[in-house]
Amino acid sequence: MPTEWEERYRDSRAGFEAFCGETQRLVERLLEDGGIDVAQIESRTKTVDSFAEKVRRKSGKYADPLAEITDLAALRVIAYFPADVERIGALLETHFDVDWPNSHRQDAEALSDRFGYRSDHYVVRLSTARVGLPEYARYDGMRAEIQVRTVMQHAWAAVDHQLRYKNASQLPPELQRRLSKLSALLEVADEQFAALRSEADALEATYVEEVQQGDFSAEIDLLSLPAFLQETGLALTWMQRAVEAGLTPTAGAGELQYLVWVLHELRLTTLAALQPFLADAERWGVAYLSRLAAEANARGFRPVAAPYDVLTFLLLSSAPAEVILRSPFAGVIDQAILALRGEV
Repeated sequence: MPTEWEERYRDSRAGFEAFCGETQRLVERLLEDGGIDVAQIESRTKTVDSFAEKVRRKSGKYADPLAEITDLAALRVIAYFPADVERIGALLETHFDVDWPNSHRQDAEALSDRFGYRSDHYVVRLSTARVGLPEYARYDGMRAEIQVRTVMQHAWAAVDHQLRYKNASQLPPELQRRLSKLSALLEVADEQFAALRSEADALEATYVEEVQQGDFSAEIDLLSLPAFLQETGLALTWMQRAVEAGLTPTAGAGELQYLVWVLHELRLTTLAALQPFLADAERWGVAYLSRLAAEANARGFRPVAAPYDVLTFLLLSSAPAEVILRSPFAGVIDQAILALRGEV
């Protein structure tokens, strides 16, 4: 027979589900505004069966389970890097009221004597200012648990959940050693990914400085090319010209890897080698883009004015046919470019 608390939760679960969804949307907006890219955001509202099982398993612990159980609404934010876990935590602390007695942040030292992989848990309420707004007033006093961890931490937790080895000290010594090695490898992976990002950021800053100083000797790659196009203003310039030529406006930058691929195929491997082509394109580029847009539109395709794509179109205009046909773009664009050259 269902208990009184089980029935009360069943009746109120829709409210927790709405709160969970609203909290996820709020976190997504905060991350976007904060410029933090994450791998995934998951959310769930505890099922009635899970609620009932928890109340039975911890019989006598809760005087009011609906008010005391903290994870009726729960979110998991999976970040790419450990530093982002800290940044996300700072956002949550700023924009929510954190229930610190029921929250915890873990570090390597905190886990030195136990098996497992760390993650941060925040039990939060909407801030007083936010619940003062009409659209949030119904969620006043409700709590959500937000777990924040990296992709590597999530991988560990997912496998650990399947293996169900919650206490490694109770395993045979050989399995303990193997699990410890895996845990260490994942932690090293987290550290190395973070180091790679730091090195990439530093290298990108170096490219920016070189371009600002008029040094275009850098090899073209996924870091040097955006620095060049942004610092010289060429990305914005060609996006505006493409719109004027009839390409569809877009907020996206386009496919950088396609542009780098075409440049390497054409043996334009340094920023200095690209400059003469771009200077020459000042004469004919806009007219060519206008003809390309018309040809593509006639074929039922509307190319967009994303700067990386626009520059790729210009480069393909004089590329060998075999390069055009091997390009990663949709077949319609390939055929439109060849049609403008009378090759189809």
